[in-house]
Amino acid sequence: LSLSLSLFLSLSHTHNTMCDKHPNAAAGSDTSPSPSASLLSWCAGSCEQPGASVQSVACKFGQLAMDQQPLLEVAIALCCQPTLQPTTVEPDATADAADAANAADAADAGQETPVVTARPFGLPTKAGQEVVARKAWEAIRDFITSGVWWHDAPGGPDDETDPLTAERLPYGAFPLGFDFHMTESGPKLIEINTNAGGLATAAELAGGKCEKAVLQSLFFNALVSEYQVATGSDLRPQVVAIVDSNPTSQALFPEMMLYRAMLKVEGIRAVVIGPEELEEDEEGFLTVALTPDGAGDDGGQALRVRHRCDLVYNRLTDFRLEEAAHAHLRRATVAGKVVLTPHPATYARVADKRCLERLADHPLVPKTQSMGSRPLEEWLKERKRWVFKPPSGAGSQGVYRGDKISATKLKTLPPDTICQEYCPPAISAADGSKYDFRVYAHGTTILGLATRHFTGQVMEMRSAKAGFKAAIPEEACCVTQAVIGQ
Repeated sequence: LSLSLSLFLSLSHTHNTMCDKHPNAAAGSDTSPSPSASLLSWCAGSCEQPGASVQSVACKFGQLAMDQQPLLEVAIALCCQPTLQPTTVEPDATADAADAANAADAADAGQETPVVTARPFGLPTKAGQEVVARKAWEAIRDFITSGVWWHDAPGGPDDETDPLTAERLPYGAFPLGFDFHMTESGPKLIEINTNAGGLATAAELAGGKCEKAVLQSLFFNALVSEYQVATGSDLRPQVVAIVDSNPTSQALFPEMMLYRAMLKVEGIRAVVIGPEELEEDEEGFLTVALTPDGAGDDGGQALRVRHRCDLVYNRLTDFRLEEAAHAHLRRATVAGKVVLTPHPATYARVADKRCLERLADHPLVPKTQSMGSRPLEEWLKERKRWVFKPPSGAGSQGVYRGDKISATKLKTLPPDTICQEYCPPAISAADGSKYDFRVYAHGTTILGLATRHFTGQVMEMRSAKAGFKAAIPEEACCVTQAVIGQ
């Protein structure tokens, strides 16, 4: 993980898609000179990946010429580095109860008990993988890497006068989640999220140790890049706070703990805390309580001393920091006393659903309008064609499908409600669950991908068939190639 991303990217330029996993692989393919077979065999054996082979390792790191062998050795070191394991946390009683209830419901209906595997990082996972059509993936990849979705002007009516959101920043877009429904007419963007959870789960589903190590390194480099761009330096943050409301009760607490462990491996001190544990010092900098080096994380409160926080990884869903409990974080961010990512200024230009109106002419974006743009009578008449969403929100809260909402309820929605043409989600051939395709990104750089399965009206992770599932573009030999080879 400590290897530089630039080094790995230099390897990716010679990435060879003709590997043992590739359906079009053929003996005697015309490729550049391959590296030492003994080195590749050693890598495959040392990584102890089920089914690892010389060809699969060559696929991941490219058919390098012999004069590039030193780079290959470095790549092997990355490949064979131990990947971090899920953090042990208290069992999620609510999740366990939901699993038991789902199993009982399935039994009552005469169905097989749903196969939802462990929640290694707080989210249920499903076996198998969904294959994304090549043309659909290319369209999605081109859309994300183009940056057309990142607007100069913010979406909210007060954003331009708010010092926190008035200026477009060159950072604050990590991690993003682009959610697509895969329709018969092609992929359709449903929304963009600026604090998308589940990246660790996507990395866990990616495959072998090589892929996990690569995706973990992408996360680390993205976080460091955020700090360097924001500060105009080549330094790394020394103290990072991963902040969410009551974090230990969050489903994604194990994911946050993994990120903390990843940063610790890199020599960066990190804590997972609630916003109330950030305190302002006399100069307005935010501080966190840390145990002295070598004392261990359980050294007790008596040993803790406060250190200034360099970067806050923001998991809050108060996207513009408007709540009183987050006033100190807002003050420090506006004053430049801390680097905050994802940043409210980026949220206002990327994830505020009013921004989708500006993209409504793009072929990947469903028709999108504000409710106030048309007479209420027209919405009542046509509501079955639409989905109604609040302009700012998270977790499908306040989202209504037009074929499920009553006329009485529709009349109560405010005029800034976002109306998006309904695009049904794809149906998994494996178990009939609905799913969307989520692509994780740092700005225009793709970090990972997965499908998110559900059975309710909107996205949820509690029903019998809900969960994250591995996804891979058609004809890609591995997730690493799809992500790095963008």
